[in-house]
Amino acid sequence: MRKYILFIFILSAHLCVYGQNAAYDQFTADYNRLRQEGDNDSALILARQMSNWALKNETDTSLRYAVSLRYVGNCFNALQLPDSALHYWQNSLAVLVKQNRQNHPDYAASLNNLGIFYKTMGDYKSAEPYYKEALAIREKALGEEHPVYASSLNGLGNLYCDMWDFKTAETYYKEALAIIKKALREEHPYYVMTLHNLGIMYADMGLYKSAEPYYKEVLAIRKKALGGNHPDYVRSLNGLGNLYETMGDYKSAETYYKEALAISKKALREEHPAYYWSLSNLGILYKTMGDYKSAEQYYKEVLAIKKKALGEEHPDYAWSFTNLGGLYQTMGDYKSAEQYYK
Repeated sequence: MRKYILFIFILSAHLCVYGQNAAYDQFTADYNRLRQEGDNDSALILARQMSNWALKNETDTSLRYAVSLRYVGNCFNALQLPDSALHYWQNSLAVLVKQNRQNHPDYAASLNNLGIFYKTMGDYKSAEPYYKEALAIREKALGEEHPVYASSLNGLGNLYCDMWDFKTAETYYKEALAIIKKALREEHPYYVMTLHNLGIMYADMGLYKSAEPYYKEVLAIRKKALGGNHPDYVRSLNGLGNLYETMGDYKSAETYYKEALAISKKALREEHPAYYWSLSNLGILYKTMGDYKSAEQYYKEVLAIKKKALGEEHPDYAWSFTNLGGLYQTMGDYKSAEQYYK
């Protein structure tokens, strides 16, 4: 009888743990889905529910409680509420310190978020130690061949790029690329992101010929992995168009911009950012080439779409309005320019 009671007690405990694990796993799956869909308001509500659930069921000694605080911060950051994001990220770190988890990958994740926060604010010196501490923890906890370690290298590369320390950035990017290429397939988003970062870095340095193969490799991988109608493929077409326009190769730029426009018009709705971005790029290109009539046509279409999709109060609409005024000023049509500048 005593053995039977003990068995029932152990079974109940296991079922309770299993139930808690299942509940939290479902929270996490739903949170990740909402974040991927860009529904950050709903993700924030869910992250707060996760935090309350973890505190109630597992107390503040739970790793899940600390992680859920970080998730809340992530949502506030995505919603462009940096002060609230910082508050929750710092709270997550404090809870992990209290739990003596300073060498845990989740502690590194919160440090990394703080690095991103200060980098976004332009405070690069404050950002640097957070990135470096996150990198050191991930190296020790996960190893140098782990993709998350490579993502930390990438983050430091981004930081040094923003600081215009391109040599240091290049070192981090290339190390990250080598790790990701070995650990993951070439179609993996981490690999594509690192190629993209290297391309942008070389373009920023004015080394356009060095940038070109990275842009083209990203384009080829995205077409193979995502298909020729995917918004990310369209973005890569536009990116190559930008590169060639900067190089003064307007014919090549026009080719890529027009392909991006044709795909986005066919595969996406006209209100999709990829579509009006392609229109805008063509307008800017034709203005640069001195073909003002063609530029005017594209600028006006962008303005009409943004008015419908975003409304007249949106900053992007105002930006396009001013662009059209700038075009008329370049054309010497000051009356029309004045209308758009007002």
